[in-house]
Amino acid sequence: MIALAKKKCATKWCRNRARAGRCYCHKCRTRAWRERHPQRKQYHILKWSAKLRKIPFLLTYEEFGLFCDLTGYLENVGNSGASWTVDRRDDTLGYFLDNLQILTNSQNVRKGNTFRANAKNRKFRAPGVNTQTSGKTQNG
Repeated sequence: MIALAKKKCATKWCRNRARAGRCYCHKCRTRAWRERHPQRKQYHILKWSAKLRKIPFLLTYEEFGLFCDLTGYLENVGNSGASWTVDRRDDTLGYFLDNLQILTNSQNVRKGNTFRANAKNRKFRAPGVNTQTSGKTQNG
């Protein structure tokens, strides 16, 4: 079997090597995919971030697409303070369609700081589960 030699990536100014039989390196191929699929990219970023923070993620790709269409979320995504971010209305719940809202990055940071200051030992709960007990006692 003849081994194919690795060659330089075809992207201008890129110095990386492309895998055998390919024209572009992994980095350039990933960047091109992200440009072609911005909604799927944002969905994967949100899902990966939730997994890292151990937050329940019940949002499907189709629901995320509906959320993006209704809110115009993809039009103003970025890293600046005025850019939009997906926020959970109730931070004790996970990611699902009825718990999402759009905030600017600066508003989300402000909300997160307030949440951390007010709630040190909160745990995540499933959507639709009421954790509050009624004021009645069993003996009375």
